[in-house]
Amino acid sequence: HKYGHGGTHFTSWAQELVKTSLRAPTSCVAFSPDGSRVVVAAGTCCHELSSKDLRPLVVLPLGDRDAGLGTARVLSVAISDQGLIVTGCSDGGVRMYNVASGADPCVLSGHMGPVLFVAMSPGFVGTRQPPRVLLTASADGTARVWDALTGALQLTIGGHNAPVHCADFSADGTHVVTASADGTARIWVL
Repeated sequence: HKYGHGGTHFTSWAQELVKTSLRAPTSCVAFSPDGSRVVVAAGTCCHELSSKDLRPLVVLPLGDRDAGLGTARVLSVAISDQGLIVTGCSDGGVRMYNVASGADPCVLSGHMGPVLFVAMSPGFVGTRQPPRVLLTASADGTARVWDALTGALQLTIGGHNAPVHCADFSADGTHVVTASADGTARIWVL
């Protein structure tokens, strides 16, 4: 790849440290905040891997028709240091997995379109304190804030006229920024 500014060009390549192969095309990835784990979504599963050697730690199947979860594709994923994995899915569902407890996923409902982006509240890197809230962005034109402990919807952020492709928290967690296919980016006070 060539990068440059003002006529200066140089080529830069990253060094591959480790590689793993999964049985389905991958759709999204995320590092845990402490950098110890990676989550990779492939098909209808999420794989939690060691970031040191990509050794499998946990496989989370998303397609369990008996549990009413369907076979949605994962479009976005986030992971906390405390073992919480959150997925945004093509069926409009958000699934919270507590890998540490092994409990069944909590399915958060409310979006009327695919969930394109998920994020966890900031400020907890290197601490034992879990994220307080989750943020989702959807093709339905909304972003939503959820309680990370209970899964309860806390706030719906409307105002965009097209899919909200991504959203994120400010460093102190008091504001949210959203970006939409309507050509706008907006900052919201929580």
